[in-house]
Amino acid sequence: MKIAKKACADKSDKFVAMDIGPSGKLLAPYGDLPFEDAVAAFGKMAQWGEEAGADLILIETMSDIYEIKAAILGCKEHSSLPICITMTFDEDGKLLTGGTVAAAAAMCEALGVAAVGFNCGIGPKQVAKLLPEMLASTSLPIIINPNAGLPVEKDGKTCFEVGPEEYAELMYELAEQGVSIAGGCCGTTPEHIRSMIAKVKELPCGGWRQCSKTIVASYGKAVELGADPKIIGERIN
Repeated sequence: MKIAKKACADKSDKFVAMDIGPSGKLLAPYGDLPFEDAVAAFGKMAQWGEEAGADLILIETMSDIYEIKAAILGCKEHSSLPICITMTFDEDGKLLTGGTVAAAAAMCEALGVAAVGFNCGIGPKQVAKLLPEMLASTSLPIIINPNAGLPVEKDGKTCFEVGPEEYAELMYELAEQGVSIAGGCCGTTPEHIRSMIAKVKELPCGGWRQCSKTIVASYGKAVELGADPKIIGERIN
């Protein structure tokens, strides 16, 4: 953290994030990690980050809605920093434990994060298929940090199929749809990021949008109620 803050000391438009990943365990009852223990662990990391001088918290590579909830609650209980969160979906738009893009986005917004999005697992081409669902499910600014395509094995080594120039073109197409923060994950190099910045830097930031839907989310599913008020229960005289 000290090294990152020093590197950004003379740049007022640069911010340093405390980066927090998943625990690596499934929460009870699907695994052996109690929810309260997960909340406490994430909270300690958030507290350390704030004490070290972080400007914000980035929770990334999350694949379980229950753990996402634990991470957000822990960070909010032990830190006053803004929280951004990115999640890892498969090509069908599902988290490891089955949650959908809409369910995850709706829950994150309800819990008060500053931005939400995608990272790891899939490349820009796959994110392009899932991005419309997230844009339609939340008013939050959207983050995209995909891999440099899907990994392939060549000569016994794992390689990524999308080079810097193609990555920049694909990210430009995604950014045009209203993305606020763009970066990269596995397989991306400094050249990928430089090429992307050169391509997208003139685009306007997506920022906040007005989501016209009312969405109720469970552990794995989101239900759209529409924009109008819903009357629940009987009239009491």
